[in-house]
Amino acid sequence: MNRELSRSEQIGQRLTSTRIRNGWSIEELALHTNGTISKSRISNFEAGLRRPDIEIAEILATTFGDVSAAWLLKLEKSPDSSAQRPKDEPTKIAGQGSVRGFL
Repeated sequence: MNRELSRSEQIGQRLTSTRIRNGWSIEELALHTNGTISKSRISNFEAGLRRPDIEIAEILATTFGDVSAAWLLKLEKSPDSSAQRPKDEPTKIAGQGSVRGFL
């Protein structure tokens, strides 16, 4: 029987697939963040045991360079959709008002 993945597990899948696409191990990703994010934290994120907050998602997105923090957190469907929106345009989050400058 197939069960639906939790949001944390879905975020973990996005993080894992992006890391693998870059050809990095968990340890290498941790090194690419200049030690800001430990390999155990990355492992917990990928396993869906923990969910990165927006600041950590920003660091990961910047490290990868080709995805947005919003995509990693499942707030956007396209990995590069932040590139389609002007930087100063507010982001609408379902059920909330506009958020400026967090992406």
